[in-house]
Amino acid sequence: GGVDGSGADGHSLLSIPDTSVLTFVFDGAILGGLPTHAGVVWTDVGLLTIPDTALGVDSAVFEAFDAADELIATIGPSALGDGSTFGATAEDRFFGVRHDAGIAKISIRMLNSQDFEVDHLQYGIAAVPLPGALLLFAPGVLAVAAYRRER
Repeated sequence: GGVDGSGADGHSLLSIPDTSVLTFVFDGAILGGLPTHAGVVWTDVGLLTIPDTALGVDSAVFEAFDAADELIATIGPSALGDGSTFGATAEDRFFGVRHDAGIAKISIRMLNSQDFEVDHLQYGIAAVPLPGALLLFAPGVLAVAAYRRER
């Protein structure tokens, strides 16, 4: 759809009814390797687990883990939300990480809510140059330089 400031006509993953954490696990066997970059867009928060607190405002923590389940990145806690649950997009935030050794899973966690939404899961595998590629490239550059010198 068009970019119109409203997320009401789109699709998102809603966490309710009983979790404050959404985790995305990447299977390297299926993907042809673990992603080297991954992220997700946080889009909205609804009800909070703390009585008498503002609707639609909370803090989120994004985390990424490697294949050994070691934490490789943390973002947050980040205060998010606009106090509304009506689908506006000004509050949407992208959380992402790059790790050349591979990312096995990412998670996003709300500190005081079990009612939040995410969208736009993104991941990919970046081509990492092999150390031997420079050894193959260097003779070609030298040959071109020698040829130009002769002319």
